Amino acid sequence: MIKRFVIALAFASAAVPTVVSAADKDIEVRLTQRIASIDVKHNGRDITIVRNQDPKNAINPTFARTSPKCPPFCIQRMEVAPGVEAIGELELIYYLELASTNHKAMIVDVRSKEWASQGTIPGSTNIHWHKLSPDHSKDADVDKILIERFGAKKKGKKLDFSKAKTLVLYCNGILCDQASFSLRVLLYKGYPAKKLLWYREGMQSWESLGLTTVKDPGK
Repeated sequence: MIKRFVIALAFASAAVPTVVSAADKDIEVRLTQRIASIDVKHNGRDITIVRNQDPKNAINPTFARTSPKCPPFCIQRMEVAPGVEAIGELELIYYLELASTNHKAMIVDVRSKEWASQGTIPGSTNIHWHKLSPDHSKDADVDKILIERFGAKKKGKKLDFSKAKTLVLYCNGILCDQASFSLRVLLYKGYPAKKLLWYREGMQSWESLGLTTVKDPGK
């Protein structure tokens, strides 16, 4: 597993531009003290991730509700499973840039296409959690996603994950169990825990920070 301090060092070296653009100099609400914005690929398009520059901007009303009925909207634990790390926004941004440059990582929005069409994180890929669930999809269809989308290899009756991508899964936030459920399914299928990460706070936290979103038709 990549430790957080290693992520921080890699992020510092990979994401901080050597030349600060004029546009970045005009950004007053920055990602960090040193980083104003980053560029990622989303469905073949260049998208700049930046925070909303209006000091009076408020969270998207869709994510403003605090008390939906539990169940099903219950608070998620910090640890989804042993070995699967929960990460925050800066680590996620690092993986978004990694996914855009070398394709060894993938950020997966496991929400429905209806939710993704309202706004998703640039650089992520929408794959409905039903498509990873044995309760909603055939094993062969789940395996097809693991092979064709995530980079696993078929070896006899088993899957080889040695060359598979590092995955970061997320959904709507700490009251949403779709990402945590999907991570447990992937572990059951044999995906190595060290290649799985969880953006636990999800879209609610991303929206609360005024970070860029894009509308995605979903898949």
